[in-house]
Parts: sequence; C-alpha cells; structure tokens
Amino acid sequence: MRLITIFLLIFSFNLNNHVFTQSGWVQQYTGINSLLYNTHFVDLNTGFACGGFPSVILKTTNSGINWTIQNFPAISSFEAIYFISSSVGFVSSNYGQILKTTDSGLNWVLSYTDSTAAFRCFSFINTSTGYSSGYNGKLIKTTNAGINWLALNTNSQFDLESVEFVTQNEGFLASDSGTIYKSTNSGTNWQIVRTIQGEQFYTIDFLNSNTGYVAGANGLILKTTNSGFNWSQQNSGFVGTIYMINLTSTDTGYVIGSSGTIKKTLNGGLTWNLQVSGVSIVLSGLYMLNNNTGFAVGGNGLILKTTDGGGAFVGITNITGEIPKYFHLFQNYPNPFNPSTTIRFNIPATSSVVHTFLSVYDLLGRKVATLVNQQLAPGTYSANWNATNHPSGVYLYRLTSGEFTATNKMVLIK
Repeated sequence: MRLITIFLLIFSFNLNNHVFTQSGWVQQYTGINSLLYNTHFVDLNTGFACGGFPSVILKTTNSGINWTIQNFPAISSFEAIYFISSSVGFVSSNYGQILKTTDSGLNWVLSYTDSTAAFRCFSFINTSTGYSSGYNGKLIKTTNAGINWLALNTNSQFDLESVEFVTQNEGFLASDSGTIYKSTNSGTNWQIVRTIQGEQFYTIDFLNSNTGYVAGANGLILKTTNSGFNWSQQNSGFVGTIYMINLTSTDTGYVIGSSGTIKKTLNGGLTWNLQVSGVSIVLSGLYMLNNNTGFAVGGNGLILKTTDGGGAFVGITNITGEIPKYFHLFQNYPNPFNPSTTIRFNIPATSSVVHTFLSVYDLLGRKVATLVNQQLAPGTYSANWNATNHPSGVYLYRLTSGEFTATNKMVLIK
C-alpha cells in the first residue's frame, strides 16, 4: 500500500508539473494565428506549411520542433505547397499566382499567374513534369520544373479541388461538383468517370495506377481498385467534411477535416477509426511521411505531429440508456489484462454536457494514451485500451469531467 501511495504521489507531482511525454497527435508551436491550408515535407526533418489571413509560409528543419516564417511577395492567401527536391518548390495562391523557390524557401519568385483561378493542389510525377488544378475548371502543366506552364482544357467549369497523376499519362481530377475526371494522355483530354449529384469532392489520393480514393463533404469516401472504372463507397462514419486523404500503404490511410477530426484505416478503407486530435478546429492539410510519422495543419496556426501512427483509436461507447446519479470511475476489466482492457465511467444527470478526458499514464506520470477527449452528455460510457505496444507494468488511468477527477490503477501482464 505504501508503494502504491508513493507511485500516486509521483504521478500527481508530474501531472501538476507537466513532466511527461505525449503519444498520438501532438501540437507543435508556430507562434502564428493564420489558417494553415497545406503542408509538405522534403524529408523527416525538413518541411513546409502555408496558409492565409494573414498569408504565411513556414519552414522547419528539425521535424516540427521549430517553425520559421519565410520571406515572400505580398499575397493574400496561400492554398498549396509542394517541393520536388530539397531546394525547388512551389506555392499557390487564391488569386491564381504560383510562386517558385530554388533555394529551399529563402526566396520566392512569380512562376505563373491566372487571376481567374485559385490553384488548390499540385501533383508532380517527376522533378520536371507537374500539374496544378484550381477554380473554374483550370488546370496547368509544366514539363520544365515550372519555368513555363501550359493551360489545359478540362471541359469543366467547376472548381477542381485536387489533381493526382499516377503515371506519365494517367491522371485524375476531383471537383466540388461531385465529379471525378480521368485522363489517359497526360492531361490533354479528360472524361468523367463518376458523378454524385449534390456532393463535393475536395481530395484525391492514389497508391498506384489501380487503387485510389476520393473524399469530401458529408464524410464521403469512394475507392477504386481498377483505375477509376468503378468506385465503391466506404463506411467512413466521418461527421462533417473531409479536406484531405493520405494513403501510406495498401492497408493504412488517414483522413482529416471538420472539427479537428482525424480518422485512420488499417484495412484498406473498410473501416475508419477515430483518433484523438486534441483540438476542435478545422484541419485542412495532411502529409504522412510513412505509416506512423506525419503532420496535420489547420486553423489558428495549428500544426499537429504524430510519430506513432496517431496513437490509440477512440473506442468510446454509451452502454446504457439510464442516467447515473453520481460521477464514478470503475475499475477496469479484466485486470490484470493482456493486451486490452475496458474502462467504464459515469457522468451523472446533475452534469450538463461537459468536456471529458480519459488518459493513461505510466508510473512516472508520463501520458501514454488518450482514450477520450470530447464533449459528453450524462450517461454511462466504456472505453477500450489496447496496450499491444506497451510493456508490462502498472499503469494509472485518470478521468477528468468538468470539476470531477478520479484516478485508478491497472496492471498489464504479458
């Protein structure tokens, strides 16, 4: 008993002094309040982000620990950023300008302008040949790394939110009219391969020439496995708009969007599981370097980073229709456990809808998982923790809901 008391004292001390590390999606400090639209990384350490209101280009050389503002001509808002090498990159604006840098972001010069287009996306198939799509059906192409750009005819009057070329000849466009276009001759001609009336597509991503996804409003995700000839709707369970989808392997992918929502699939899009972002503002840009490491950007200068695939899934369930009378944090079951356990807790009728946190810590007070981080109405809930990637030992789980706080211990035995 005395040993447990000492552990709890250490746990309490570290919580109060914030001496712990975080898993999952961790917020990075930028020092700005611009809405960040897009991010792109050259390698694990060097990356960029761009945004607007006010316009900004940020750069990191230490994997997101620090971000510095870059110099650029006066532009109202930047929409997309893309680097084809460590030194050569492009950024686009909502007034149809494309800027280019050849010195890793130190200086930017005008590469192309079309005042009728807000260019929203880049896609390069090599260091010379690339595309940018935008509003009013605009699509441009370069074959000399942005020295010159050629306007292509898409036969579309809609806003082309995303472009993706998977080979030198084969490419796809996603529009806010709910239409997907395909080209088989390097963008010279385009044909409609799918339209869903009343929907809006904002993002497209292909793993290879056969397998790709589009996503957009109302949490809609479509998948093709035969190069766009057929599309099947995925069960995303996403509430709101998906602004970016990023697939990192045949099985693994991420989507981000409204209200700070991040979801992940581990089975090729059959199911999408909610992750804890820790924020409730819009997320608009995502770049995953691999299955586990990536960055998401959004409102108020927000940048999130993960190095563990976003941490645990949120597995919270309201398990009864009865409203409890008191706050209570139950003992987890089973306990001891291997590798997963369930934690129940009550939010009473006397409570209004409150922001509730349920987190897991080791005995040094370091947070190892966040299971709940959201507004919850009165009820009895259960959350699951899968500790497959954690060592055997004693762990503490803490519930904070409004002014109520409770902590219990549990034992993982492998």
